[in-house]
Amino acid sequence: MEISDARIFLEIARRGNISMAAHILYLTQSTVSRRLNLLEKELNVRLIERGRGLDRVYLTAAGKRFLPLAEQLAALEQQSRLLQNEGEMRRISIAVPDSIASYMLGDYFRTLAAKRPEWNLRIIMQDSLPICEMVASGTVDVGVTNGEYPFSELNTWELFREDFVVLTRSSALGRRGQVYPQELDVRDEVYEKCGAEFDRWHNYWWREEQARITVNQAQFAVGMLQPEKGWTILPRSVAAALCPPDGYLLELSEPAPERVCQFVTHRAQRVELAEISRLVFDEMAEAVGRCRAVRRSD
Repeated sequence: MEISDARIFLEIARRGNISMAAHILYLTQSTVSRRLNLLEKELNVRLIERGRGLDRVYLTAAGKRFLPLAEQLAALEQQSRLLQNEGEMRRISIAVPDSIASYMLGDYFRTLAAKRPEWNLRIIMQDSLPICEMVASGTVDVGVTNGEYPFSELNTWELFREDFVVLTRSSALGRRGQVYPQELDVRDEVYEKCGAEFDRWHNYWWREEQARITVNQAQFAVGMLQPEKGWTILPRSVAAALCPPDGYLLELSEPAPERVCQFVTHRAQRVELAEISRLVFDEMAEAVGRCRAVRRSD
């Protein structure tokens, strides 16, 4: 049995969906299905029950019995990867949302690569929930997320927090400096999702489906703003970095919940990797502090 096949089975069990498991593992859906079939043939049992015409899959009784063994095998695979090339280049993988990597940690990653040439760095841009899943499964060593997610396998430390502001190209609004949510016409909004808490707050004031445009990248959101009336709500650091020459940043009279960025690691990290993770966290927190200080002075 290939240990990697056990990891594929684990992702399918966690997600309850073969295509989503394939996305997390950076494999095609056909590859995941084929490897699962080979594993079932090797074990001579059916591990997954596929609903006819449905995307969701379920563990069979044999699959539930195999689950703890697969978890042990996946943990063994993670430990074996850490032993590879020990004493030579250290392989360190970090997953982080683009909204944090591009606008808060760009200088940090450049400095890290120059400062530690003995590290083989792998930096992955991904959304927060998949990042937690990747750290929990051992696909990456550490992650940075927008918000905290209930994964029992993870340790979390707060990296930083910040508020949200309105970015608009409307000079009528811009002269005011502060805006009430009721004054913002959802038909002019370019809406970018910014985490579960933000989305709940947003949907209290405006219905998501009524937004003029919905996107999943801040840079694109700003590029889609219409002159003199378009608006979007972004984390302050992102809005400050992307604000166009004719743009304005406005405070919200009814603030959205702060964006809380977390540093996440697996609870079962080896001592050596745990020490490296803590070093990365400390240096990353210092870099964020310097970045925010510079922007405040500007």
